[in-house]
Amino acid sequence: TKAREDWERLLESLDAATFDVLVLWESSRGDRDLESWAKLLRICRTKNVRIHVTNHDRTYDMGVARDWRTLADEGVDSAYESEKTSMRIRRDLAARAAEGRPHGRVIFGYRRVVRYEKAAK
Repeated sequence: TKAREDWERLLESLDAATFDVLVLWESSRGDRDLESWAKLLRICRTKNVRIHVTNHDRTYDMGVARDWRTLADEGVDSAYESEKTSMRIRRDLAARAAEGRPHGRVIFGYRRVVRYEKAAK
C-alpha cells in the first residue's frame, strides 16, 4: 500500500522514450498492482521499450504478443500473491487479537510483561 516514490517518474521517462530497456530484478518488483503493471506494459509496448527481467535471464519485447502475455501473466500472479499475503496477515492479526495476544515482536531493549487481572464478581 506504500506509494513508490519514483514510480510515476519511471512511467514518465518510459513515455518520453528516454531509454530502450527497463531492467527489473524480477517482474514482481515492477508493481503488484495489476492496473499499474498493465500501464507499464502498455507504455513499453507503444514506446518500443524492452523489459529485461534479471532472474528470468531474459529480455522481453512488448511488441511480441507472447512476451507481452508472459509479463501480463506475471503481473496477475504478483497481484494475486500480494492479495493472498494480505489476507493471511489480516487473518493472523484477527486471531491474535481474539486470543488477547499482542501484535508484533518486542523491540530490542524491551520485554513484554503480561498482566492478568481478576474480573470483579
